Amino acid sequence: KAEKFLKYGTAGFRDAATLLPAAFFRVGMLAALRSASCRASVGVMVTASHNKESDNGVKIIDPHGGMLDPAWESYAMALANAEDVDKLLDALLEICVAGGLENVAAIALDRAEVLVGRDTRSHSPWLALCVAEGVTLMGGKVQAFGLLSTPQLHTIVRNRNVHLLASGGMGGALFGRAAWASEDGYYSMLAEAFHGLVGTASESGMLTPIHVDCAGGVGGYKIEALREVLARVSEAYDGLLVPFNVPGDEGVALNEGCGAEYVQKQRLPCAGVDVERHRGVGVASIDGDADRIVFHFFDEAGRWHLLDGDKIATLLGEFLLDEMRSAGFAAGSASTAGEGEEPTLEFGCVQTAY
Repeated sequence: KAEKFLKYGTAGFRDAATLLPAAFFRVGMLAALRSASCRASVGVMVTASHNKESDNGVKIIDPHGGMLDPAWESYAMALANAEDVDKLLDALLEICVAGGLENVAAIALDRAEVLVGRDTRSHSPWLALCVAEGVTLMGGKVQAFGLLSTPQLHTIVRNRNVHLLASGGMGGALFGRAAWASEDGYYSMLAEAFHGLVGTASESGMLTPIHVDCAGGVGGYKIEALREVLARVSEAYDGLLVPFNVPGDEGVALNEGCGAEYVQKQRLPCAGVDVERHRGVGVASIDGDADRIVFHFFDEAGRWHLLDGDKIATLLGEFLLDEMRSAGFAAGSASTAGEGEEPTLEFGCVQTAY
């Protein structure tokens, strides 16, 4: 067990990497049980996101692509913090009873599947192997994807279970495609959606390149792959994404002086951006596992501006509302509804403190 009590929260388990090997092994065990209980694939992501390189973390992704059911968070903590074999077996038995798995020795070999992804940290490959060993011990199957961004693994898990989602299982019918249940499928999904949203703008030359601060993390590899797919969809998208602060760049360290967390918390431009070279240039900063984003830029007067989540939501909301008005589905539009009738769609934006 770990040298300190580990708490499973929204980010899963996260701490100094040296404290976590046993917890990762036990998370693999839990993930196999969760998969068997749900009769669906689940995911395990190995990352400490925006934390420093010496930290690591692990979290389970439920079959619908969202976070682990909160009811199972207590099971994760019971397993990770069990002080001896007897307490570990007691925790496993409790989980099996709660999950409808009555025989620990015969855990659904043919239905427990765990998809594992990891970030670029030096210790992530080994810790991902600890997860896989835990899954295998419980009789489950492992599909190791290697380097992935956190959103990629969430999307792959969700679409691996699209047959259950479409039937209303796992929390209700949700949209998805089996073809998106891979890394290549993820890029195709984004490229198709982007083209559907702004295709007419690309034809009129309204799109401008955006420089992407990759925080020295996995996004550096994945943005490059997405660039290639976008260019195949339309020549207008070639060169639209310009990655920098990628792994291997001189002087670039994971999440140090760069990335979304640094820019948002410090209220400063990231390393590699300055007013002389980037005046009027749009910059996006993601974090080490590419699940956070902020935008920023220097205006023509040399003033730096940050567009955080609240401002991004406002701008995106305005854009979508304009599109709805143009289509005749929102207040203020030339409505397609009958005379005296209100448009059929309303639009809202929810702000959350998380």
